[in-house]
Amino acid sequence: MRKQKLIIVSFLLVCAMVAMSACSAASELPEIKITSGDIKIPNTVVEKHGLCSIFDRAETFMSIMKNTELAELPYIKLGEEITIEVLGDTPDVVMLTGYILKSDGSLKYASEVNQEVDIEFSGNKGSFVLDVDMAYSLVSQAEHHNDGNVISGFCLGCTWGDNYFEYDFIIRTDAGLGEDA
Repeated sequence: MRKQKLIIVSFLLVCAMVAMSACSAASELPEIKITSGDIKIPNTVVEKHGLCSIFDRAETFMSIMKNTELAELPYIKLGEEITIEVLGDTPDVVMLTGYILKSDGSLKYASEVNQEVDIEFSGNKGSFVLDVDMAYSLVSQAEHHNDGNVISGFCLGCTWGDNYFEYDFIIRTDAGLGEDA
């Protein structure tokens, strides 16, 4: 009887370990690399169990900016291409949204002003051209119209099966509303 209980307990432990390893493998954090030319753009990733709210996203941007000086943010000129490379399987679904941020990482404008960004994926690489966001016209302070004085935050939402991850990154760019726009 004791041997039978030991076999049953051992069997249940093996089943539990197999199930736990399968779950952790399925939700393993996929890495991405974001670049624009030779410039590497750091990103922060958060595993989600559904789409996050605008408040969660603002908290992530603020967390990034808490430990980052403005001068440390990569400066990407309007018209430059930003490339995103997934180091692993290509996501099933990809969504990219852009936001204008304050220097502390909080959203400068209401969530209705965010911009859905078209991104084309081929295999494990996707790219988009950094274009003028019409919300930049809301930036009224003259100093924001100088090169590199607009802070843009991006949220890349990716799904692999039932797993959803968000990759947030912040850059400095231009308003693009001057004579050269």
